[in-house]
Amino acid sequence: MDQYILENVDRFHKLVQRWKPQPASKQRSSAQGFTESNPNMIVAARLRVLLKDELDLGLPQAVFPRPSVPGVLDIHELKRPVRGLAELRSADFRVDRAYGPDSTTEEIYTDIVKPLVPWARSGGIGTLFAYGQTGSGKTYTVSRLEKLVADELLGGEHSEQRTITMAMIELAGNAAYGKF
Repeated sequence: MDQYILENVDRFHKLVQRWKPQPASKQRSSAQGFTESNPNMIVAARLRVLLKDELDLGLPQAVFPRPSVPGVLDIHELKRPVRGLAELRSADFRVDRAYGPDSTTEEIYTDIVKPLVPWARSGGIGTLFAYGQTGSGKTYTVSRLEKLVADELLGGEHSEQRTITMAMIELAGNAAYGKF
């Protein structure tokens, strides 16, 4: 499929430029249809930059945060029809927060994770759940967030002694790996 995309990359770019987005739904997508946002849970998406080998091949970026509507991602896919020219299939997906390839892990930490730290420090439980296909940047993002959380929890002055427990679990295929 990569070869087909590469053969049609110019057409892909032209189709994406001409594409006119439909108004995005006010609700976040879910497998069961649509659901309202939950104030106790934030669904965020981070779009990683194309990797050097992807750029060297000439593969195009296919997912974009919609500039005019925060939290909406436009997803484009080049489809091979039975006959004729390559076609563009586009969809949008709404999340609570969308971070483009230029966003830093520190921005994500400040916006999403940092508010969980005082809650966890006072005995609450905060959960960060990263999901995505292999190579999508989960380990890159989470490993930096892990360090920022540890710095925040262990830095500064604390008047009392406390115990902090962190658990990290990685699910890969049919296996689970954990650090506690």
